[in-house]
Amino acid sequence: MKKTVFISIFSSLIIIMLSICVTAQTPEFSTVRFEDLAGNVVTSYPASGTSVYVKMPIINNTGGQAQIILLAGCYDENGGLIKLFSDKRIFLTDEADTMSLRIDITEENLNIIANAFMFNERLIPCIKNATMLKDSTDLSFIKINGHKLLDYTNEGDSYNITVNTPEADVVAVATDSTTDIHIKKIHLPGVIKVDITSQFGQTRTVMIDCDTTNRTERPIINEHLILSVYAQDNTGRNIIDKSAKTWADLSGYQNDITLNEDSVWTDKGFSAISSTGRIPVTLPQIICDAVNSYNFSLQFELADLSVISTKKCPIISSPNENFVIYVEKDSQQAYFKFGGATIDPWKLNVTKEQMLDGINTIVVDSEVGTMSWYVDGSLISEKDIRNSDVIADSIILSDLNDGYGGTAFIKSISVYDRALSKQEIEVPNE
Repeated sequence: MKKTVFISIFSSLIIIMLSICVTAQTPEFSTVRFEDLAGNVVTSYPASGTSVYVKMPIINNTGGQAQIILLAGCYDENGGLIKLFSDKRIFLTDEADTMSLRIDITEENLNIIANAFMFNERLIPCIKNATMLKDSTDLSFIKINGHKLLDYTNEGDSYNITVNTPEADVVAVATDSTTDIHIKKIHLPGVIKVDITSQFGQTRTVMIDCDTTNRTERPIINEHLILSVYAQDNTGRNIIDKSAKTWADLSGYQNDITLNEDSVWTDKGFSAISSTGRIPVTLPQIICDAVNSYNFSLQFELADLSVISTKKCPIISSPNENFVIYVEKDSQQAYFKFGGATIDPWKLNVTKEQMLDGINTIVVDSEVGTMSWYVDGSLISEKDIRNSDVIADSIILSDLNDGYGGTAFIKSISVYDRALSKQEIEVPNE
């Protein structure tokens, strides 16, 4: 195996620049990609006569114009610079775009290293080097509220820390800019997850159990979002606890769902089992009130449906059967019955497979007089509301009446106390 040592001119530039006191704010850079002409990630040394494209997403959040210089060098196996390519561009205030630099390959076995600089009277380095074939999940450092995690090493993936803020500002910088990093902002106390993915798909998660001396109530996400539960965060601490008997509401309204002693969590999600004689898992009364207003929106995600061939498989219902969402035993089609036991169920053009493939959104709008079903933002079916005087006695997970059976594995449920607009459903909140 050939041993290669890459000594980049960028390293020298960075050492020089960092020796200068730099206070200018630089734009926001996303993961750098090296692509071929077809847009595929480069996975081997490109052949002579071909081209490689450096793709660098940039958001100019500096508050003014920013001139960005993109440099890329081709190096031989001994680290010798063969050719240097560059491009420059002025980004307007708040402009977001991807800079693309074409690299023409003139020799075999050349490696490419890229970097970006902002020109503001002098060159200011913006990112770590991006190396074409480097496959790394290593981080240079993690900062929490501006302070480095002092004991961090790339051999350790679990840490504990206490801060004095209700939320933590977490920044992680990879050793190479081809490495993708995702950090979800959470309310504390909780587990901060730094999800790391190399350019060739290696993954690693650094978990930081973060306590706080400044505990506050969870902020309300949306005035009309009255319930928001996720199986992978059933504790409200950004982790799943398979022994949990309370499903934490993340909306900020504290509408936690009390579970039963025989409730079961799996890797797929919460298993809403339909079986006569079981004690129902009842959603908070405010959810039933929203449903009975005939002006609400219900979103849910399913991980799986374990269907019994002779029974209908329920998802969410009311014990008096005035509100039922289920999959028919024979057709594997979704049905929605709302407005009383004498009303024929609404047979949707939604299959079991479609339900499992995305976010299902049911919108009941009493002002317009319609019920609508969307999957991943696309309207699938719509029907006029009938018999809106009939109400549900409560809202439960699954359905324990005769004729129902099977298990729905639920990933998430969100309820709004108003009808969402088509535009809101097409671009759902994360």
